[in-house]
Amino acid sequence: MMNSKDQQKLDTPQKIKWDYAPIADANAVQADYGDLLVLTILGELYGLNLDTGVQTKLCEIVLPEIDHSNDHEHFGISKFRLCSSFDGKCAAVVIDHGQIGLLIETSCGRIITHLNGGNYYEETVPFSACFIHFEGRNLFIHRTDWNRLDVTDPASGEIITNRLIAPYGSQEKRPEHYLDYFHGKIIPSPNNNQLFDDGWVWHPLSVPRTWSIKQWLTTYPWESEDGNSIIDFPLGDNWNLPACWIDDQRIAMWGIPTWDKDEEMEMRQDSGVAIYGLSNSQTTIEKSIPFANKNKCNYLFSNGRNLYVVTDAGTNIWDINSEQQVCELENFNPQIHNKHTDTLIAFNANSICILPLSAIKFNSIE
Repeated sequence: MMNSKDQQKLDTPQKIKWDYAPIADANAVQADYGDLLVLTILGELYGLNLDTGVQTKLCEIVLPEIDHSNDHEHFGISKFRLCSSFDGKCAAVVIDHGQIGLLIETSCGRIITHLNGGNYYEETVPFSACFIHFEGRNLFIHRTDWNRLDVTDPASGEIITNRLIAPYGSQEKRPEHYLDYFHGKIIPSPNNNQLFDDGWVWHPLSVPRTWSIKQWLTTYPWESEDGNSIIDFPLGDNWNLPACWIDDQRIAMWGIPTWDKDEEMEMRQDSGVAIYGLSNSQTTIEKSIPFANKNKCNYLFSNGRNLYVVTDAGTNIWDINSEQQVCELENFNPQIHNKHTDTLIAFNANSICILPLSAIKFNSIE
């Protein structure tokens, strides 16, 4: 068992100075131009090689305007978010807690398609958007209305999930496949066969869920609405909480819930991480890791063995099997985990810091 005196003192993460316009967001890639795709507040896209520090300007786009009139203290401030295919050839710039975005070709800035996620309570959620690599091609999953997700093929710009769902009036019978659910943050599983969706329903209540991307794209076009692969987590009070896949069958989420078994919903949530296993069409909490630190948790990452808990105070690394903390990185607050290099990346407007996890000597577990 470790204590604070045993924690390893780490070298300062490698810092790369940024000499261009302030950074708006960045995303890990594995591209011919480098390991990081960077978006500036001027709409410039740069590729950055983290080994050499070489920064290559790829293109420049006209960013959509952010409407701050719906900013909400609880749900968050509208801001740009960059996501990209793993090979870095295409990217999307969306507005979290907003309505619109762009799907673009990174080599030249060509707009593949304009994105619109609908204007119904969009301020309550991040813009549902992520890339997957499925059956040999890059695909982009995104919200096209508050209760609908679609998949666009960046190679053609065409939506490949066309399916009919009739409109619903409050005085009418609910149409077949109609989904009364606000899609939120979406995260694909490591094998890109499943999707985690951190959405909500009225009253409002949080209802995280997972379902099969593979069945959606190959078998049943309404899988995201009412498919038999959907697994709903128990109801809770809060969404927009940090979460990550550990492997293809386990998800870590911030907050350790106490359940009301009769109501099948959350009574309260304690500080820490709950690790859910997905099996037999239901979720089960396999492990709970209490977290005494009361600082706000901002991100969760995992490489399948370790769990990285990023708070305002720094990053705590836990061994998942033993449920023991093995390292503490004070004042290091990464926003990105490159799973393929197992590297944590932190950035602000004018600099980028990288820390390969292989360089850390973890504390032994007794």
